[in-house]
Amino acid sequence: MNTESTDVERRFMNQVLTELGVQFTSADIFERAKKLKPGTKRDFLKRTIIRLELSGAIRKIEAGRGRRPARYQKRFF
Repeated sequence: MNTESTDVERRFMNQVLTELGVQFTSADIFERAKKLKPGTKRDFLKRTIIRLELSGAIRKIEAGRGRRPARYQKRFF
């Protein structure tokens, strides 16, 4: 993946996160992303959530189980 597409993805996910509260679920992320950009694919969001966790922007506070999605929290530095 090139740097330009990574920057575009990062800006898009920052926009998505801006519109969410401090705590949110993976389903909330997906819904907001689909509303902002209807063609958004779930696999793109999964990769992006992993990147956000690795960068420290968000942290998982509850693992998803069955039909209950994982919960996340924004981290403020």
